[in-house]
Amino acid sequence: MNPIITSITGLIATLTGACAMLLMLELRGNLHKESKVKQHLVTAHKVTGYIFIALFLVILVVMFSKAGAYQGEFSPRTILHISLALLIIPLLFFKILIIRRFKRFERKIPGIGLAIFMAVFLLNSMTAGYYFLQWSRIGNLSLSQEDRAVLKEQKGQKLVVQKCQKCHTLERIFKALKTEQGWTETVNRMVSFDATHITQEQGKQILDYLINQQTRREKLAATTLTAKEQIGKHVLEKKCSFCHGLDRIYLAKKTQEEWSKLVDTMIHYAKQKDFLNPQEKEAVLEFLSSRAVSQTENENNRGNSL
Repeated sequence: MNPIITSITGLIATLTGACAMLLMLELRGNLHKESKVKQHLVTAHKVTGYIFIALFLVILVVMFSKAGAYQGEFSPRTILHISLALLIIPLLFFKILIIRRFKRFERKIPGIGLAIFMAVFLLNSMTAGYYFLQWSRIGNLSLSQEDRAVLKEQKGQKLVVQKCQKCHTLERIFKALKTEQGWTETVNRMVSFDATHITQEQGKQILDYLINQQTRREKLAATTLTAKEQIGKHVLEKKCSFCHGLDRIYLAKKTQEEWSKLVDTMIHYAKQKDFLNPQEKEAVLEFLSSRAVSQTENENNRGNSL
């Protein structure tokens, strides 16, 4: 889900929780003689409570889906964020349980409700509040000649792996065909979505790497693959994606000898006699070797231009 939408949802949940809390205080703190007024307050409290629970569940699903897709180590702020979200679950459970089952403990409800609201307030202050503060400082990324002279491609590659795969697979990135302007617009949009985790400098590193990666792919595409290389590419995409994403292969930089050893290792791990027959293995190695040669030539050209 778009971070802007989740942040707005979090703010709405906080406001809804505040309304539910104020209604509860009104019911408990002021004795209303008119039964109609009291009934209206009870109904309003129930409605805001149900809306809050629904919004919280949506946020919880989005949060756990993102946490499950994230492959790096969580930051302290993220750990605190998850801990607060998990704390709200038992508090809500016990509050509902007391209302529905254990009427004897009704005096505890205001304290539990206040604890839930405070946890939600802190949770959304750390996410939605921080996101909007960072989002307001975002500018449009662009690369000057001076930037390209100092940016390091290896660092850009690591940032792509670290930052971009939180929301989608790297395979999706490496299959995309975009112009330099297209990648610039895409990276700017992604930075705006994840402003709290991607700085302007990191965005430039990512943009520089993706543009250079696109240039290499265009040069490789311009070079007509032999029939054997085309077979190797097809076999690789069909069989090697069973155990890991293709992005892992396309990101790797190895010599012809290193590729040969790696393919032998993968055949051994597969433990299947027909995983790669000799002809398929030869075709895969020829395709990977052609990419290795192309990468080396492009790096040399880049070094000469700098």
